[in-house]
Amino acid sequence: MPVVGKVVELWRYPFKSMQGGRLDAVSVGDQGVWGDRGWSLRYADSRKNVSAKQIGALMQCSARYTAEPSETSNPAVEITMPDGKTVLTDGDNPRAILSEFAGCDVLLDGAPGAHFDAHPIHLLTTASLETLSRLNPASQFDVRRFRPNIVVEATGEIREGYVELGWVGNDLRVGSVDLLVKKTTERCVMTTHEQPGLPKDPGVLKTIAQAADADLGVYCAVLAPGTIKIGDPVVLL
Repeated sequence: MPVVGKVVELWRYPFKSMQGGRLDAVSVGDQGVWGDRGWSLRYADSRKNVSAKQIGALMQCSARYTAEPSETSNPAVEITMPDGKTVLTDGDNPRAILSEFAGCDVLLDGAPGAHFDAHPIHLLTTASLETLSRLNPASQFDVRRFRPNIVVEATGEIREGYVELGWVGNDLRVGSVDLLVKKTTERCVMTTHEQPGLPKDPGVLKTIAQAADADLGVYCAVLAPGTIKIGDPVVLL
């Protein structure tokens, strides 16, 4: 069972399409990191998830839990808007405030595990980011553009290029969590949106499309729940 990397960053995104935060350790259940994408906006007229694909300004908002989530429940979230104002999901009329911000009537949905685009864990290697940076040094291939849960530094025989794409179809053990690498992650316009400290940059997606057929990172399913912490080995099973 070769060690192919180690965990260098862990991320959780309390609110779909909004900025998340780095953690030193995470608990992982069948539906992914506890509390990850635990909240979402939904269009009131269709009940479909609102995404930064349609409303890019969502990525200029940040979200944090007011208490730690569990595998089956999400506490309230405090949202910080681009102008610095804060909104609590259990506060005074958050629906009206967020509908005005979104420019359409929206609902708030806090159902655990209901707001993933594909599979519950998204993994990315630093090798992929470094490869893209060499190809296009004018763009910032900052990890925040790609919204992974787990960032891995490759330490195995293959340490350059888009390392994680070669893990598709294999099982990984990360900390005490077993994952099945299900598919590559096809990137979209969200990678180009402005975020605090990151400008709007169409060159990011153009480079990924030209160099890697628009794929960067991988989606994983959870085979065995557990915990992951910074520094944990990544083992190819």
